[in-house]
Amino acid sequence: MSATAKSISSEHLSNTVRVNRKTSFLFQHKVRLAMQNSKKYTLTGDVEVGE
Repeated sequence: MSATAKSISSEHLSNTVRVNRKTSFLFQHKVRLAMQNSKKYTLTGDVEVGE
């Protein structure tokens, strides 16, 4: 989601990860909130990031 200038649609995400559209919409919403709050809650320790 953060690797592109534009976000992907919840419909596209739901098809990619095979969940319903409502689940993908809520996931995207939570990720966006986490990205906004990342300055308040920084990651510590070993952090592993996949593609």
